[in-house]
Amino acid sequence: MAASNNELIDNYWRDEHKESYMIELTQKLYEINEAKMGKDGQFIANIRQQCDKERLDVLSCILKLKEENKKPSISV
Repeated sequence: MAASNNELIDNYWRDEHKESYMIELTQKLYEINEAKMGKDGQFIANIRQQCDKERLDVLSCILKLKEENKKPSISV
């Protein structure tokens, strides 16, 4: 899961796909694999260890967007 999220965010940072695409896929990955990504409102140790702070910040923002149903637009 961490590697998939890292690749998705890195591809966005390299302008290989749009922000909306990254957000949509990240949210779908989380929905399908919620138990593998987080527990008790926090990322599991594996995710925290393999993703750096910037990527974890992006993931957190994307998941908050889903909860708040806001229009996707983040800055990193």
